[in-house]
Amino acid sequence: MEKKVAEVEIEPVGKDVARGSVVEMVRFPSSFPYYNQSLTRVLDKPVRRESSKQGVPGVSFMSQHSSLSIILRTDTSRDLNVTADDYIHAREEAQAFTLEETRSMMEMVWKIHELDPNFPDSILAKIKEFLFNEDVFINPEKHAELIAEIKIEAALIVNNSPYAEVRAVVDNTDDPNMPCASLRAYVIGLAFVALISVINQLFSIRQPSITVEANVAQLLAYPVGVAFAKWLPDVGFTLFGTRHSLNPGPFSKKEHMLITIMAKVGANLPYTDYVVWVQFLPHMFNQSWASSFAYQIVIALGTNFIGFGLAGICRRFLVYPAYCVWPTSLVTMALNNSFHDSSNPSVMGPFKKVLTMSRLKFFYLTFAAMFFWFWFPNFLFEALSIFNWINWIAPNNLHLSTVTGMNNGLGINPFPTFDWNILLWDQMDPLMVPFFNTVNRFAGLVISAFAVLGVWYSNTFNTGYLPINSNKVFDHFGKFYNVTRTLDERGMFDAEKYTAYSPAYMSAANLTVYACFFAIYTATISYAFMYHRHEIMMGFKNLFHRGERQEYNDIHNRLMSVYPEVPEWWYLCCLLISIAFGCAGIAAWPTYTTVGTVFYGLALCLVFIIPIGIIRAITGIPVTLNVLAEFIGGAWVQGNALAMNFFKTFGYVTCAHTIQFLNDLKLAHYTKIPPRHAFWAQMVACLVSTVVCTGVLNFQIHIKDVCTTSAPNRFYCPGNNTFFTASVLWGTLGPHKVFGKGGLYTTLLIGFPVGLVIPPILYYVTRAFPQKKWLRQIHPIAIIYGGLTWAPYNFAYVWPQVPIGFMAMVWLKSRYLACWSKYNYVLSASWSAAIGISAIIIFFSVQYSGKVSVNWWGNEVSYQGCEDTACTRLTLPKGEFFGPRSW
Repeated sequence: MEKKVAEVEIEPVGKDVARGSVVEMVRFPSSFPYYNQSLTRVLDKPVRRESSKQGVPGVSFMSQHSSLSIILRTDTSRDLNVTADDYIHAREEAQAFTLEETRSMMEMVWKIHELDPNFPDSILAKIKEFLFNEDVFINPEKHAELIAEIKIEAALIVNNSPYAEVRAVVDNTDDPNMPCASLRAYVIGLAFVALISVINQLFSIRQPSITVEANVAQLLAYPVGVAFAKWLPDVGFTLFGTRHSLNPGPFSKKEHMLITIMAKVGANLPYTDYVVWVQFLPHMFNQSWASSFAYQIVIALGTNFIGFGLAGICRRFLVYPAYCVWPTSLVTMALNNSFHDSSNPSVMGPFKKVLTMSRLKFFYLTFAAMFFWFWFPNFLFEALSIFNWINWIAPNNLHLSTVTGMNNGLGINPFPTFDWNILLWDQMDPLMVPFFNTVNRFAGLVISAFAVLGVWYSNTFNTGYLPINSNKVFDHFGKFYNVTRTLDERGMFDAEKYTAYSPAYMSAANLTVYACFFAIYTATISYAFMYHRHEIMMGFKNLFHRGERQEYNDIHNRLMSVYPEVPEWWYLCCLLISIAFGCAGIAAWPTYTTVGTVFYGLALCLVFIIPIGIIRAITGIPVTLNVLAEFIGGAWVQGNALAMNFFKTFGYVTCAHTIQFLNDLKLAHYTKIPPRHAFWAQMVACLVSTVVCTGVLNFQIHIKDVCTTSAPNRFYCPGNNTFFTASVLWGTLGPHKVFGKGGLYTTLLIGFPVGLVIPPILYYVTRAFPQKKWLRQIHPIAIIYGGLTWAPYNFAYVWPQVPIGFMAMVWLKSRYLACWSKYNYVLSASWSAAIGISAIIIFFSVQYSGKVSVNWWGNEVSYQGCEDTACTRLTLPKGEFFGPRSW
């Protein structure tokens, strides 16, 4: 390191000389790596610090070869969390800011980011010192250094992003002439949409199922796009003054991202598939008319496009604001950049190693490593995935299995897995989401674990007779609940049969999950009001500024302002048409459901979409409305499972699809894809995907013995069976029998008021103790979300994320920011893509036929004793049952 610096030929730019030894950032020529982290040793004596004319800390010194100009970046460098390049540019741009301009900008920053857990604490402290000290503005010469630092931060916010995560993968420049919505992009994009839709739909009913994610299409689209650019002729046509060609030039990153956005739309199957399955199947509701393609396509279009219409209306709240980071989008951006960003700055990495490998080469190497490694935990040595090694000591020990078991226990194990896919079970990649998200979720899991253990060991709600950590529903014999024993020949609730059978019981972990679900819904509303009311009001103000983004002046909005905006009435028309399809599907066929269901789903989404969207955009946490939709729908249409299914569908899917489309719009925003191009790409992809999936569904339902144990190709329909059970449990039995007055689990409703008060309490505590910076990192929704991990997941799926998240998002990021910026998200993208492609190849090459298997100790040891068949703490005498004698 020392020798490398001493031997470099550096351009002489200054005359002042000071012999010193330790600096943190040196202005090297572009051909030499930037060392913005670690203390770089240059000479062997202490550095003499000076201040430049602008008040920026600086120093100059003489090396053995030349006179150097050095910007000394000590506390400021760490606080701003910027690479050398970003710092240099921001420092130059900051010189144009006046003191009053800076003050005005920082007042807005303070309002938005005061409680933002993603915003650096140290910078907020400096902003507070700057804004609330009048002497700064009365005697600015006395505070030159502070003012200079604040101006640099203002320059970063205006001309880049305040977040290092965004700066790492999102360009703050744009080329409006770059090809985007080309014929080539549409041909490739729609081909992947059709292919993904066929595969995902066809194998959605298989056990185990197989799913192709959009990152696989993103990976494969690059070589296809390059091949098209090389081999296709430059032929096309002109429409409305714009020429459309099969080959407009080199395959661009905008085309690549547009294809990815299409693929993301195509990867989502119509949720109404579940409704059709439970309606049509003879052993479920046996409604043969549900095989009508017209019915299937109408309800599918109604649910798929309703979220898209709402997404366009909400984009001013959840896409344009800079604080809406959307962490999951950053990995997609990193993968795109790996193929299209040819820059390759050298960076300082751990162990004082200078890393020169390009992002693309790094992607290929890490992709290959994970691709081959995944064969071991997924097929050859499954114990590496379910590494419940503590249970191997005594597989039949009830208490040991309860605490440490990964299949049926709580999974408390210091080394639970060597399978990266285990960490991605809820899409919360520790290399992707902020570390406060990871650690808060883990804290919530730890807290809820005591509740699970307490309920089970005390036999509260008779949970001692059931497995501790199961998402199944049981009867009072401890067997799986047979919902058909509560139905008449029409599939409706039969009170006499129910009385002769049993109430429905849930495990201790599942009860904890429901209590946390109830809490997270009310907490979401109160959290949004307490922490983000200013941003929400800013969105409403901007909503009425017809096409202008008055409140959003960051670089990305300024770059996007050159493109025509999508008129609100386009999205409104889409919303109205989808509502019409939904109403038609319900009214034109004997669904025994009112069209008011569609408007119920719309109203539920309008209440929750902005709070849920803000949480997703800041933390990456997906708060879903499935349980609330079941709860309200089941209470509204008591005894009618079919109607409850439509309540659940429109109540859950409307908001879920809206969030997904908003995420895609943020990707387009980051990549500078014109809004109208993104609009039509999503619309066309959604239409193609809906038609293809519905066509495959219509074929599937006529497969002989489908969804039975005699089905060919393992088409056993596990998801459809679960959906049927839930529809009868919540629709036929109804929530009132479970949570209503006199119900078995009425006590769990305490989750609603508890969730409502937690965010205000934390808000005022944070306000009362502003010096406790760690309080800003406590996120109430993330903590409650940690309690949703259970049934069937556990500690083993969350704990490994904590040390990995710390190493990546705290240690590496704070010490080697340039290295982290260059490689972190690329690593996340490469491993996720490798797992997806490796899983597909393993599935079709060795698993699909069922003829190839590896039967040995390494694939069997994880499924012994209580880890094979879940053990219970209490057992029933023969012929007895637990619980009340009458119900």
